[in-house]
Amino acid sequence: MTALKRYLLFSLILVLTGFISTRANAQCVYTTTKAGNILDPSIYTGGCTAAPTSTSTIIINHAVTLSQDFSSSGTITINTGGSLTASVPNITLSLSNANLIIGSSVSRTPSMPQLSVGVLDLYKVETSVGANSVVTIGCTLNFQNQASKNFTLANNSLLIVTGNVVVGTGNPNITGPTTGVAGLRIVGNIFGNSGSTLFTTSNLITCVKGQPQPSGCVATTGTPLIPPPTNDQTCQNLAALPVTLTQFIGKRTPKGTVFLGWSTANEINNSFFEVERSADALNFVPLTKIAGSGNTTSARTYSFTDENPLAGQAYYRLRQIDVDGTDAYSPIVSIVEQKTAELAVFPNPSAGSITVPSAVGATQYRVLNVLGQAVLSGKLATNGRIELNTLNKGTFFLELTGTSGRSTQRLVRE
Repeated sequence: MTALKRYLLFSLILVLTGFISTRANAQCVYTTTKAGNILDPSIYTGGCTAAPTSTSTIIINHAVTLSQDFSSSGTITINTGGSLTASVPNITLSLSNANLIIGSSVSRTPSMPQLSVGVLDLYKVETSVGANSVVTIGCTLNFQNQASKNFTLANNSLLIVTGNVVVGTGNPNITGPTTGVAGLRIVGNIFGNSGSTLFTTSNLITCVKGQPQPSGCVATTGTPLIPPPTNDQTCQNLAALPVTLTQFIGKRTPKGTVFLGWSTANEINNSFFEVERSADALNFVPLTKIAGSGNTTSARTYSFTDENPLAGQAYYRLRQIDVDGTDAYSPIVSIVEQKTAELAVFPNPSAGSITVPSAVGATQYRVLNVLGQAVLSGKLATNGRIELNTLNKGTFFLELTGTSGRSTQRLVRE
């Protein structure tokens, strides 16, 4: 084979390889397997080896961030448990001839929206928001050529636009559920071309506040339009959300403590966070206060470690308090006791005392009731014996602490 033929064959292989690779990435479905940035290919499965493009199909099952403007003519689906949140203010998500599908949520929590961006541009886009889900737009919601497309809100879902809504060519429809009601809250105004209209249905609880565009947002141009009728009794109290919570996580540590971490995308008049804990997810008690950042448009992170967590399962939530005393709650995080090798404590059940073998390596003990309250505690005796005579009959938890950390076992007093 001549040198020329080898060169031509090599060039053809390169072209075909590039074509196959490009086509494979174009056809793959980007499905998240973990949290991360939307442009990070490592968070996806489905054979996707490059960052998603404007034509990609993206399925979001985790907390995904948007750190720069992103345009798409494909389908973006945010499933239950997933979210797409701008990590910095004024990020624009532009969709054209596309579909935006947001699944349902367990409960409606405005401080933790399923979609939160600075600007949302919709051009011939069919949008559906599932039950209890929340969409927040920090600056502007732009509709263009949306006459044949709907923005549909399912039961108890909520669309919050902190700035303005702009109606371009075509009169868009914001449609509520067939059964139940959904919420539409526009803190700013509605602008558009002369003769344009924003249509809404009667099964929407609607508020148009008419406040100026938030500082830092691009000014809106156009003719002020007549807003849909306001039927939200709380409209006069409506203002921008004080805090946009992008993440709230909790996990057991190897030492047996519980680590809690949360982050915010922006804060308005945020005084402090109060960390609360519960044994039954109903009755919460405060553990500590963490100072907020006041007013900021930058991302912030916070953390707290519960050094003496409850035995078994525990529940945590955040109470966010504004400078004027108003508050809001985060979703609840459930923490389950780490499963360890069953402790060879005997006898169990016990009518009087139990013995902890020296091989366990424990030096301190606590006996907790079902509310997580310590009813016995002390330094473990050399013989490992713990007297239970002062306890009433019932179920308890034995917590042992030593060089290998903390472990807990169910204990029955007969």
